[in-house]
Amino acid sequence: MMKFFNLKSMIGMFLILFMAACQDDTGSGAKVEEGLAAKLNLSIQVPAVEEVNTRAIANNESQINELALFLYSENGSSVNYSVDLTRYLQDNGTTGNGYRTYSLNGDVPVKTGTFTVYAVANWSSPFANSNLGSYVTSGDVPSQDELKAMLAQNSSVLALGSGYLPMTCVVPNVTFSVAEEDGTNSLSLSLKRATARIEFTVQNGEALNAVQGEFIPSTFQVFNLPSSSYLFDQGDNMVSTDYFDSAVMDVNEDGSFEFLMNENVRPAGQKISKYQDREIYEGNWTNPTSFKNAPKGSTYVVINGYYRDNTQSGPVSYRIHLGNFSSTGSITNFTVNRNEQHLYKVTVNGIDNISTEAEVKNPGAYGDIEVRALQFTSEPTIQDAHYVIYPIDIKAENVSDGKLTSNVSWLTLRTDLTDLEEQGYWIEDDRGTQSIDIPNGTTRVYAFLEENIGEVTREATLSLYQEAYSDFKEEFVVQQYPVSWNGNIGCERIEDGTYPWGFMWPEGTSVTYKLPGIFEDILARWWASLVLDLTGIERYSYVDVDRPLASISSVTINFDELNATGVAASDDDGKANTNELYNYQGINDASNLIAGLEGLGLHPDKELPLNPTEFAARACMMKNKFTKRVETEGDNRLELPVLRESDFVWYLPARNEAPSMVDSERPLSGDYWTSTAAPTGNENAYKFTAGTSSADQLEHRNTSLNVRAVRKR
Repeated sequence: MMKFFNLKSMIGMFLILFMAACQDDTGSGAKVEEGLAAKLNLSIQVPAVEEVNTRAIANNESQINELALFLYSENGSSVNYSVDLTRYLQDNGTTGNGYRTYSLNGDVPVKTGTFTVYAVANWSSPFANSNLGSYVTSGDVPSQDELKAMLAQNSSVLALGSGYLPMTCVVPNVTFSVAEEDGTNSLSLSLKRATARIEFTVQNGEALNAVQGEFIPSTFQVFNLPSSSYLFDQGDNMVSTDYFDSAVMDVNEDGSFEFLMNENVRPAGQKISKYQDREIYEGNWTNPTSFKNAPKGSTYVVINGYYRDNTQSGPVSYRIHLGNFSSTGSITNFTVNRNEQHLYKVTVNGIDNISTEAEVKNPGAYGDIEVRALQFTSEPTIQDAHYVIYPIDIKAENVSDGKLTSNVSWLTLRTDLTDLEEQGYWIEDDRGTQSIDIPNGTTRVYAFLEENIGEVTREATLSLYQEAYSDFKEEFVVQQYPVSWNGNIGCERIEDGTYPWGFMWPEGTSVTYKLPGIFEDILARWWASLVLDLTGIERYSYVDVDRPLASISSVTINFDELNATGVAASDDDGKANTNELYNYQGINDASNLIAGLEGLGLHPDKELPLNPTEFAARACMMKNKFTKRVETEGDNRLELPVLRESDFVWYLPARNEAPSMVDSERPLSGDYWTSTAAPTGNENAYKFTAGTSSADQLEHRNTSLNVRAVRKR
């Protein structure tokens, strides 16, 4: 299930409404004889839209490119006609209050009478897309009902470009007469745009400074845009129309965007007492099936971007229903009227936080957001100087393009381990790469660190990001200690536990694995027997194989037969001692053998009180880099660890090497095993006590002591 949060942001909305009606300046209203020739001197103004923290209206949004009048007799006569004024238009520019004015270049012939005048400008606009132009060209006049019902239709237009906006005006009770002096009548028109302008500005609030946060808007999309509206203002009588959704569009670099739309008159929302109630929805956030309180068909905007702070980051989106919910409107208002300019100022104060200022009159906007989290859930811990497999946990929520990269070649990555790596082997062949994909969900990544034989702690930076937002990375710094050098020898830095010296296991330290019976599961028995034969299991002296027929029936591992007598006798060569112990009668393969048996679904007949495959020399040997050998027989494949002589550098120190272990930053403390066995018997080995200058004391091999691996320069 997707996890959602509320993005609480501060939105200030300013609606500048220009409701100026067309006016009749003739003033007489007297009854005159209809149909006589007369002259008209016309003055026209296009109201400006007041600016509030936004750019000025584009010049062509207030320009008239074409203008016609449709005149209908108010006396019920047939003196109805149209006048194309386009060729008479003269642009007088803008006034001090931002109004654009026009006049006529010459007198226009009209007819006497009292009329209702319908003025239409820019009927060829892509926002008009009506059949009015054919009437202007032909000189025919539609009925008033036809004219009122005429639609401006645009199912994909959101930007004006180089065109012009349709504007209309209706003036009733206009009387033209033949004047006694110059025969010229006057008429003033105040045209209103048939569309609305919507502008957004998105910015970060001061509250984000406390969490080192920022929100960077990238795209937006508009939903429920009316495909058409009445060409002439019908008040609250909204046309029945289809709706369309815009394409996803880019937000400007300064965090602003704008678009034009047909008016969308909607009834008041229900059950709304606070702003959050406007956005309550049903269904999936990115595809809501309905809104509980917003009227059907209400226009809304979804803003997409990237949010990050010092605790979380990811792509986010939030939704705002349009409407006049400013201090001059109502929280229940979802209407966008013609000739309105809506200015929305969005201040993001946190991914789920809102700061409310007392002087803010407009309610804060709460848009539900979907957080696609991609983050490290592990905390960095410093790593040791030897070869290391370092697990790091990552959480990816609703992410399909996660990436993790390493900035250094000595640290590589993978999201799973091979069977050998599960047993603790650092396998060169399977160490991964410097860049990996991160799947959705919780993932454990394994960082493979090469040894650090330098003099100082080194760092690698892991960068976690989405490919679609590669500029926004979460970083995880991995530190690795150097070897703690003392002359020509150095030791590891972090002790990972205590171990027995080994090879003195109590009598009866053995386990038996039984294969399925022939009549129980012959195929499983045959398969397990084949795999075990592939390992060469019978070559180990401490392994008993029971094979009553052609296939194996049981395997017994007798650890108590391994006492390592006569090996690891050197006082000075810990590397030789470690090699002898690790390879003693194939004991190094015992852990692989047990893992293989249990990987076949077999279970031991008992739980041993200690793990004979974990002993001091092996713990040190596992600090090295291994390769692997692959053996196959038919479709069967077996991987075995291989330690090349050139890669064998870490070992358990001999008794005369142990006193050279020095670590001023992480001092040694207590007793440590050496790799030197007691000169007589098979029960004891030498130990070294931190702070002393020699390793002359013996300890029983079953005792668990500290262990530090060493290496030469």
